[in-house]
Amino acid sequence: MWWYLDGLSDDGKWGVTVIAFVGSVFSPFYFRSRLHNEAVPAEAHCAINVALYMPGRKRRWIFSEWPRCDVERSEDALTIGFSRLCWRGGRLEIAVSDLCPRQKRLLRGRIVFEPSCRFGEPFCLDGMGRHFWWPISPGGRFEANFKEPEARFSGSGYHDVNHGDEPLEKGLAQWQWSRFPTEDGTLVVFDGLRKDGVALELAKMFSADGRVHAPPDLALRKLPRTFLWAFPRATRCQTGQRPRVLRTLEESPFYARSLVKTIISDRPVVGVHESLSLERFCAPWMQKMLPYRIAQRRR
Repeated sequence: MWWYLDGLSDDGKWGVTVIAFVGSVFSPFYFRSRLHNEAVPAEAHCAINVALYMPGRKRRWIFSEWPRCDVERSEDALTIGFSRLCWRGGRLEIAVSDLCPRQKRLLRGRIVFEPSCRFGEPFCLDGMGRHFWWPISPGGRFEANFKEPEARFSGSGYHDVNHGDEPLEKGLAQWQWSRFPTEDGTLVVFDGLRKDGVALELAKMFSADGRVHAPPDLALRKLPRTFLWAFPRATRCQTGQRPRVLRTLEESPFYARSLVKTIISDRPVVGVHESLSLERFCAPWMQKMLPYRIAQRRR
């Protein structure tokens, strides 16, 4: 299971992404443990991943995995190490404090997300009822206030939860995910491939008044591959138009996060896009690289 929040400042210069894992999906340590024991508890591999994107393509980034003794869970809150996410008064409040790997610099700050509406219906991703995506608050406003480094900005935000009864790579092979704030609400698009060979095509428009409906017809268009790892990317766009990448925020051999501009209902919109290949993630060469990106921490 993981909690996900991303926010993009109104001027497009700042961004933040927070992912809190109970059973760290992209952990090489959890992956290795499951190879020896499929019943290994998810609580034994919890992690916090935070990325702060700054002007000039600078960023500060953490990915820390914590043992079960440093994790606390309740119905509305999750504490991992020195970071905490909780719902309070209808708002999602996040306090982050952790060291960036290799850089040995602290990332410390607070994010408050105010949803425009909350949705109670999860969507099945694998067709077998084992993997679910729950867009709790697809649209809203957030404010970020960081002390280290010093930064303060606000803009549009998005929050969802993913959970499943088996490892993600058993049900899904790859996906392309996008979320775009529009004048009518928030458009969210999944395009991917299930492990049974069935294409995953899921697109929803979430209105600020709580309605969910199908978006206008959109064509799947390729985006340029990432620079270093030539990772394929694609998103949806109005027929006859072409989306474009404004900035690649994250790039790895199996995952990329990007800032993308596209055309929806004759209007240009800017949103967050993710590409994921679980087949690449499971490759032995990838598993040998990942321990250098994730820090194992303990209080």
